[in-house]
Amino acid sequence: MEKEEIGVIVENTQDCESKKYAHIFNEEGGFIGSSFDNAFCLQDTQDKIQDKHIQITFEEGCFALTPVEGCIVHYNNAFSSMEGGYGTIINLNDTVKIGDIVLRFVDPKSVNEDMLKKSSVLKDLQKQPQEEQEPLRPRGQVSVNFNEKENIKELIDSKNDYDFLEKKFDDSFLKQMPNTNATTFDYKNILKLLDKGFKEIQSNQKSSHLNDIYEDLTLKDLEGIIAQVPLIKSTKLINLLVLSLISKELYSPIFEEMEEDMFVKYLKVAIQSNVKEEKHLFENLTIKALEKYRK
Repeated sequence: MEKEEIGVIVENTQDCESKKYAHIFNEEGGFIGSSFDNAFCLQDTQDKIQDKHIQITFEEGCFALTPVEGCIVHYNNAFSSMEGGYGTIINLNDTVKIGDIVLRFVDPKSVNEDMLKKSSVLKDLQKQPQEEQEPLRPRGQVSVNFNEKENIKELIDSKNDYDFLEKKFDDSFLKQMPNTNATTFDYKNILKLLDKGFKEIQSNQKSSHLNDIYEDLTLKDLEGIIAQVPLIKSTKLINLLVLSLISKELYSPIFEEMEEDMFVKYLKVAIQSNVKEEKHLFENLTIKALEKYRK
């Protein structure tokens, strides 16, 4: 009889100090923590994970997760931490946060050696000294001399905060990824796509009603919610919100004067870098857009 298994993967590998980003548990179960004698050994960059942090068990046909006494564990984005010593049944796609690491439980078939090797290679390359980073070295610095174009000096004076386009970035993987849509990836079509996505969500919007069954919310509560609890469940809505913010706040007619639209190129790189688990580039764009919006 085939033994039951369940996989667990690290979602935010950039916050993980370990070389192994995935593990498959069988019916024997085991511990997850920072000690090397655990079935799954891992640690975050702030050393918040205890020697033995959570235990995985298999009972009565189900996998279960139990926090070790004294360890902080948040399950499925819950605001409150789990009580030590008390377990809960694991379902596929459930998440658990220990320290700064977010783990997701997955079908063991989705955990393979290629994925493990890819994660390890990316992590090792990021830790190399600058002179050894040849595989990830940017091809060049994006720099545009706007002063050569007399007809856009007025635009420059009114919109002069585009330092995010002066960053170095590696765009080599753009040539390696297939173009799945024949439509031109330009600013106007991006806006059309965002508008189409918004209308689809709007047409499927569910009705909601306010009630008074909840306790009063304090600013401290809100601070904790902002730090740990996703307020929007829909990934599509979150992505539309962020992309709309970036497109509206960071785009300018300045880019239409360029031979190559550097805004669109940088946006491509930022989005596709997310696929490579390098999320800081897209986060920086979002912060820059939010900064402009707040002004």
